[in-house]
Amino acid sequence: MTATYDPVRTAPATPAVADGVAVRREALTALDSFVRPLLQERLRLPFGLVPPSVELSVYDEIYRRSSAGGHWTVSTRWTNFLTHTIAAYTVALHFDASQRPAFFRISGAREVDTESATPEALARGLQQAALGGPLITWAPNMPPSISL
Repeated sequence: MTATYDPVRTAPATPAVADGVAVRREALTALDSFVRPLLQERLRLPFGLVPPSVELSVYDEIYRRSSAGGHWTVSTRWTNFLTHTIAAYTVALHFDASQRPAFFRISGAREVDTESATPEALARGLQQAALGGPLITWAPNMPPSISL
């Protein structure tokens, strides 16, 4: 017996969802003017040879199980002959039911939620997150067929 599957169909975005995404995008873009400098100033990353990069990702959907509308990633990398290492923090902006910025969630080696989405609250949250340090990942640069 053969099973047949219908292709998965996604519902078109309703005007309310599309408006919510636009409101979130606008808020993230407006907050970027103070978030980016704070991240560069407050978060010290190892491997100071290369300046850290700060990237903003704006979500183009409103997910049912998360109130996050986008995030900033602050990262730096260090590469040598045998390995590469990446150190990073992620700062997600969460929204309330009215699509207003509610709080930041800062993720590194530990996770910190701020009490609001203000520059002062973010600065305090970054200070707490920096105590744990960034999330650091390491991997070898060797091709899979070569072993040490």
